[in-house]
Amino acid sequence: MVIRSDHRRAASIWRQAGMAGSFWRSRMGAVGPAPGAPTRAAQPGPPPSARSARKWGNGAPAPEVQQIPAIGALDSRRTRRSHCQRPRNRRQRDDFPRTDPGAMNQKQLTAFRMVMRHGTITEAARALNVSQPAVSRLIADLEASIGFPLLHRPGGKALPTREAYDFFQEVERMFYGLDRLGQVAEEIRTLNRAVCRIASMPMVSFEILPRALHGIVMHHPGIEFSHDVHTSPRILDLLASRQIDIGIAQTDPGRQDVEVLAAYRTDCVCVMAPDHPLSTREAIHPADLHAVPMVALNFRTLTYSYLMRCCAEAGVTPRIVAETQPSYSACSLAALGVGIAIVDPITPGIFGDRLCVRPFLPALPFDYQVIKPVGLSMSRAATAFYEELRETIAGQSHFGRPVHNISA
Repeated sequence: MVIRSDHRRAASIWRQAGMAGSFWRSRMGAVGPAPGAPTRAAQPGPPPSARSARKWGNGAPAPEVQQIPAIGALDSRRTRRSHCQRPRNRRQRDDFPRTDPGAMNQKQLTAFRMVMRHGTITEAARALNVSQPAVSRLIADLEASIGFPLLHRPGGKALPTREAYDFFQEVERMFYGLDRLGQVAEEIRTLNRAVCRIASMPMVSFEILPRALHGIVMHHPGIEFSHDVHTSPRILDLLASRQIDIGIAQTDPGRQDVEVLAAYRTDCVCVMAPDHPLSTREAIHPADLHAVPMVALNFRTLTYSYLMRCCAEAGVTPRIVAETQPSYSACSLAALGVGIAIVDPITPGIFGDRLCVRPFLPALPFDYQVIKPVGLSMSRAATAFYEELRETIAGQSHFGRPVHNISA
């Protein structure tokens, strides 16, 4: 009776709690009486309301008898609690629950890498200059992130699993990539991994640019330079299409697709063969050019425009026998006696005593500019070259004087 009554009371409690009665009855039906207890077939009894209304013969309510739960029932309650109770931590359900792989971080991977390289957690901690528990905690966090064990720990030792060796190969590849990135960043910082593309007009290419390149290579030997010589219109087109970093050419203020970094002005000179009749003059004036054969720069150049305007103001009609470009071609023709040429002051220097150089008055400007693409910041290599170029031009007076208004 004790066992039957206890079973009924437990089933009633579970039905009132909203639990599945079939589940509980199947659980309770598997529990037998306590060992050595008498068995009796269970008989159907009155409903709980009828039992509560049962009275003794004298009409008084039946005295309440304290029921002693059976051992089987106690076991059932413990079974119920253990079945419904959630595990205290996740490791009771899964030794290595897999979380988001993105939770891995570099500290965890570095600790694992050091353990694999040095063989023990102690040596890894010494290499990382951290405590041994810190390394163990990082490894445990990494295992929780990836969802499988990396180390066996028999007898206090830490032995890599087979999966750890496979994982270690990929970790090494990752750290190789990181090391390579660090090396590339250092090369970029020290200008040992840089390219600077330059284009210049011929006049600058004879002396100015070689001096500037010599200086920058001495200070930054890791920069790779590319230098081309073009006419000014071609250089402006290359800058506008961003095919070069810096250009040195002649431009007009109306261009909106390039940006002028610096402008310089020199004065044109008159060159001729050493035995030319005008070689005895201290300076050449427009009136001296009357009926004298001349070699002029191409009519598209600014120098040609300045010369024609100067002669027109002096009332002189020049006798042009040849047009050419660039200046060194005109100098070569003048050295051969074809005619007098008016060119920039730098190019005649490469001809030495083959040419006689005289000033031309009034002064005809020969301007050139240092230019970059508009709206594009210069690289560190291009900036270093530009600074070296400015110092080179400032070091020689005949290389030009700075001007702030190129249209002046």
